[in-house]
Amino acid sequence: MDRRYIAIFAVIIIAVAGVSAYSVTNGRSSGDDDTVTITQNDGTEVVVPTPVSSVCVVNTNAAEFLSILGLSDKVVGVSSTMKSKPTEDWWAECDDIGSYNTPNPESVLNTGSTVIIGQCTSMAITNVDALKSMGITVILLDCYGFSTQVGDLKQLASLFGDDEATAIADSYEEFFNGIVDTLRNASSTLTESQKKTFVATMGTSASSKYYTGAAELSSMLEDICGLKNAISEIDSSATSSSAQISQESIVEYYNENGMDLFVLRNTTPYDQGQSEIEAFLSSHPVIDSSNMFDSMTVIKTVDSKVLSGPRCFVGMIYFITLIYPELDINGLTVENTLADYNSTFGTNWTSVQLFYQYSV
Repeated sequence: MDRRYIAIFAVIIIAVAGVSAYSVTNGRSSGDDDTVTITQNDGTEVVVPTPVSSVCVVNTNAAEFLSILGLSDKVVGVSSTMKSKPTEDWWAECDDIGSYNTPNPESVLNTGSTVIIGQCTSMAITNVDALKSMGITVILLDCYGFSTQVGDLKQLASLFGDDEATAIADSYEEFFNGIVDTLRNASSTLTESQKKTFVATMGTSASSKYYTGAAELSSMLEDICGLKNAISEIDSSATSSSAQISQESIVEYYNENGMDLFVLRNTTPYDQGQSEIEAFLSSHPVIDSSNMFDSMTVIKTVDSKVLSGPRCFVGMIYFITLIYPELDINGLTVENTLADYNSTFGTNWTSVQLFYQYSV
């Protein structure tokens, strides 16, 4: 064959291959790698010029995901709380851009970045229009929720044009979904009569609300761990993720149906666990006088990130093994799974003293 035709065919093949590669690149524009379309958790689409060279972050889950993607060096600004109370050392090195819900536009621009990442469903940025009017691109991704956080992670990775980050996101997807599938398969063997009941509060104070069936934590404990949320029966009309429930209603349900697990979501240190739970009982005299805590498992969390976000698999494993030790989950434990996570993604999270169990 004439070499000229061979050359033409080669050009055609390369062109077709390029088009094909583009067609499977999630959210990318056609032609050039100049934009990515991000779909937020509320369905809103945001077109972002790429590759992004630097970002500001007011979403702690997104910050943790950027760490495992190897992109923490791209973060130049964080919220005031993240800077003053850093979970990871590098947060303190970033500029303070104000509160998570109303970041200061001038402070964002002073970092040299024009992109900011916040949460979407809750704790969202509320001054989006003010930021946009200053030329700042606002991206709202929850980066939590066992059914959506992998997709959020992969969208984060797509912003930076970094092949290694994309590969790491794929590795996290395989790691996380493997755990979810194993636990869900195990809990699916439970009959309705075998399923245990739980309630969970959003803190330990007298005014703490309870998680309803609409809450992400409830969905995780029900769908993955095979538990039933008593609040769904106590207040079946609840549409928000949390609700004020009277002590009398809690005790009445306990007396009529029993209750197996009481979770108090809190971030105070492990060694304050007993006193925190006793303080809860002191501020809830009806629950205290019922002595219901004497006959159930009561847990106070220490690190809330093991219930929501990149490491929520820790909470899944902990509660399913705590309540259903007889289930076969292929040898998964909090210790060995976090060790695998740390070695795979270059992190150093501890597996000890993450949950405090109340002692009667």
